[in-house]
Amino acid sequence: VPNPAKEYRFISSVYPELIGEFRENKKREIIITGINGNKIYVQPVPRTPHSRLQTIIDIRQFARGIYTVQLIAGNKSFSNKFVKQ
Repeated sequence: VPNPAKEYRFISSVYPELIGEFRENKKREIIITGINGNKIYVQPVPRTPHSRLQTIIDIRQFARGIYTVQLIAGNKSFSNKFVKQ
């Protein structure tokens, strides 16, 4: 079941698989897509000396529905769904 959210979506991740990807100069971004696959939000992720990412995304302007948050680091990708209420 996707996590519900109303105003803000807190993105926090610690992926051991991403340690090298975050340290190196590779593409890193957060992408939020709607149920139809259209990109709603794209945010570059700054280079960090560790694998931890924490950010807050303002979703107040998003329509109600199900969204997918995708974290891309280099050629690796992780995704999770949430429901905007």
